[in-house]
Amino acid sequence: MKIRITFKDPDGVDVSLEDWLNSWALEKLSGESEELKEIMIEKKSDEIKEKIRPWVEYGEYITIEFDLDEQTASVVKQK
Repeated sequence: MKIRITFKDPDGVDVSLEDWLNSWALEKLSGESEELKEIMIEKKSDEIKEKIRPWVEYGEYITIEFDLDEQTASVVKQK
């Protein structure tokens, strides 16, 4: 049996992405100027948002499909 659950969280995607970007910047951009860090973080953010767009509708809806027989879960591409 498969079931789908849609999550709506207006800030969830952006806040989670911001947290990841801050960790990424600490690791990859240490020693760079704050100005360069901001530019690189914004560029990386735009790049990631474009790549995850097929799974995130309006920046806030994510649907997960659970296959209870196979014991798997996957994010469903939006229409």
